[in-house]
Amino acid sequence: MGDAYLNFAYSLARSLREGKPKSLRVANRVLMEAVRKAGLRRKLPSRLSRKDIGGAAEALLVYASARGFLPLGVLVERLAEAGSEEELVEALSGLLMEAARRLKI
Repeated sequence: MGDAYLNFAYSLARSLREGKPKSLRVANRVLMEAVRKAGLRRKLPSRLSRKDIGGAAEALLVYASARGFLPLGVLVERLAEAGSEEELVEALSGLLMEAARRLKI
């Protein structure tokens, strides 16, 4: 569920930013970097694959959204601000930190 939710939010954000429909995916490499940058990697088991770390990031974001701590509109707004991959990592990192803080992780 987290994968579909985040890719939907990212596609919507880029579609709004560029003014035309987009169907995009957030790479696990980008998610892994965002998890590291957010300081959350140490909270995960040491022997996880890039895919598993990406899945954990997606799960955290969708859970925070489901609990009402990170509405879809906020997620889309922050992702729409990211024009480059580096900015996407930065946006996701901030969203992950906010989700972790609000969920007291």
